[in-house]
Amino acid sequence: MYEYWGEIMKRTHEKERHKQAPIRVEGKVRFSVDKKLQALIQFLWDNDFGTFNSCEDNVEGTCWIEYMLSDWMKISEIAFRTKSQDLYRFIEAKCDVVLLSQDDGHPDENDEYWIQGDNLIWSASVRFPKKLLPAFEKLIRATL
Repeated sequence: MYEYWGEIMKRTHEKERHKQAPIRVEGKVRFSVDKKLQALIQFLWDNDFGTFNSCEDNVEGTCWIEYMLSDWMKISEIAFRTKSQDLYRFIEAKCDVVLLSQDDGHPDENDEYWIQGDNLIWSASVRFPKKLLPAFEKLIRATL
């Protein structure tokens, strides 16, 4: 399964790079994201929900956002407890959510080898059809 996704990811990254837009944290540009995701990712960071990675057109026509696991759990809990549960129903019906872990290591000085860390960092990898990005963003803003 991982080989399959790895090959698709490779083909996806060989395509044209997406235009980038800055994300500001505490008034300073901290990183850039795909332009179509900038408003959503900025909103999430402005409301203390962290992300690791994202792509506006990732694997086979999906939008992808990787959240810190604790923040994804908070978003899901808020979505569930909201009276309408619109965001929660969207997540359940339209999102593919996979929990991931990665050690907190780093590449060597030549960026050739991974030096293993001492701790695991957990995340939630969330994908949904890219055509649903406006609906997802609207639900996030209305719910959080």
